[in-house]
Amino acid sequence: MADGVHVTGVGELKQLLQLLPKNVAKNVLRGAVNAGATVIRKEIVARAPRDTGTLKRAVFQKQIRELSSETNQVFYVGVRKGKKYQAVKRGKKTVDQDAFYASWVEYGHMAANGVQVPAHPFVRPAYEATKDQAMQTIRDYLAEHLARFEIPRFIRISAEPLPRTASGKILKRQLRDEAAAAAG
Repeated sequence: MADGVHVTGVGELKQLLQLLPKNVAKNVLRGAVNAGATVIRKEIVARAPRDTGTLKRAVFQKQIRELSSETNQVFYVGVRKGKKYQAVKRGKKTVDQDAFYASWVEYGHMAANGVQVPAHPFVRPAYEATKDQAMQTIRDYLAEHLARFEIPRFIRISAEPLPRTASGKILKRQLRDEAAAAAG
């Protein structure tokens, strides 16, 4: 399932953000990526099947602080699963947010009686349908908060992790080649 969305810009954005005060740069970048993740999350919620509403309530987005820095922000858009989400208090109501069956809906599964239940994908199609809109939302947010020359020419949104070497370093050359190919 498309659990994570990784957004990366090019080196010039990194250099320009380093010129800004650290907190301003971090807040602008975090706000831009958050706005893009919100677009994707809303589309996943709109496409999620509704029987009890648990699946729609279980979709969330979260900043991953451990992977984020002043020049790189990582947000996770996914579905809550697990025992700790079974009885969540919301005001005076107790709501079930455990959508343990989300991958069964996304990929299909074998029922107890031996019948194959077909897949009803909603996460991947939502991501594919809104990634361009999310990218434009990020650009609009950056245009609103940064000078025109500071806005990156290339933004990458991917459900796949960044390409890395065997030792875990990001393959910057491959990212540069992708950016050059996208620029034409």
